[in-house]
Amino acid sequence: MDNLKEQRNEDKRRRLEFEKRIKAEQEEIDELDKELFEIIRQEKQIYLRILKLCEFLIKYCKTSTNGILFVI
Repeated sequence: MDNLKEQRNEDKRRRLEFEKRIKAEQEEIDELDKELFEIIRQEKQIYLRILKLCEFLIKYCKTSTNGILFVI
């Protein structure tokens, strides 16, 4: 009978340990997700700036007859 109680207690301890490890891993994954989201947001801002620069260049630059770009 005591042996059975000890086994149950050991099982509970193992389960708690596994739950703690799972929770720690999940927190780490959540933190990495936040970092990835921030990087993607920054990357989006960079691409938008590049697109705006390209739009500006297309709108305000003309090509001369010999192929050299100059600003009007």
